[in-house]
This record gives sequence, C-alpha cells and structure tokens, in this order.
Amino acid sequence: MTGVPEAVRRFEEHDPNFLNDLAATAADAFSPGALDVKYKFLLALALDAQANHPSGVKAFARRARDAGATEREIVETLRVVFYLGGMQALITGAAALD
Repeated sequence: MTGVPEAVRRFEEHDPNFLNDLAATAADAFSPGALDVKYKFLLALALDAQANHPSGVKAFARRARDAGATEREIVETLRVVFYLGGMQALITGAAALD
C-alpha cells in the first residue's frame, strides 16, 4: 500500500496482515457507491485538513482531481473546512492548491 505513514508500517512487524486489511478498508471506503468517488476524496481532504495533515490533503486533492473534481469544488471544500475548523484547518487545507 502506497502513502502509508512509517508509524503505521511498523505494525506490519507485529501483525503481517495489518497493511493488507488497511488497504482493503481503503479500497472499500473509496469505491463507487451512493457517494460519487470524487466526493469521497473531497471529504477525506477536508478531514485531513482538519487533522493538520498537509501531505494527506495534497494526496487527496490529487485523487479528487483524478476523479473529476474541479478546482472550484476543492476551494468550496476548503471554505467548509474553514467554517468548521478555523484558520489552522484552512492553512493546512491550502496544501490542496499546490
């Protein structure tokens, strides 16, 4: 699984199936369903901005764009993040615009 933080990778030593389970959960979470995939990535972008994870914001912004999200949709997502999460979330979320 790509993009996994090193701290998470350390679990593999003690639980060899952990990353496979994590990958399966991610695949399920981001598969097409009632929500369009691009909206799932926009939600993930917003949550990572709120949690102060700029590298995750960048990754989810790229994936949202690849799924068809427009720059305006990303900016509107960041406006919601700012409303609910304040300035720090907006600063972190700005990584989506790089």
